[in-house]
Amino acid sequence: MPRKKAPKLTFQQHLTNFLVREHGYGVLEQGEITDTERCIAEDHLWAFPQDMQPETLKKLLVLYK
Repeated sequence: MPRKKAPKLTFQQHLTNFLVREHGYGVLEQGEITDTERCIAEDHLWAFPQDMQPETLKKLLVLYK
C-alpha cells in the first residue's frame, strides 16, 4: 500500500502551487540559496532594489559602500 504524503508536505505544496499560479511567484532551487544559515538567495535579494529603485540603491551604495 503506497504511503500518503504527510499533511504538512501536502499543505506546503498546495500553498506553493497557489502562490506560483495566482501571484506569479517563482520557486527557488536549493543552489540559488547562497546564505544557507539565513536561507537567503542573495542574487534575488539584490535584484529587487536594482530593478525597482536603482537610483536609491546607488545613493545607498555610495553612503555605505
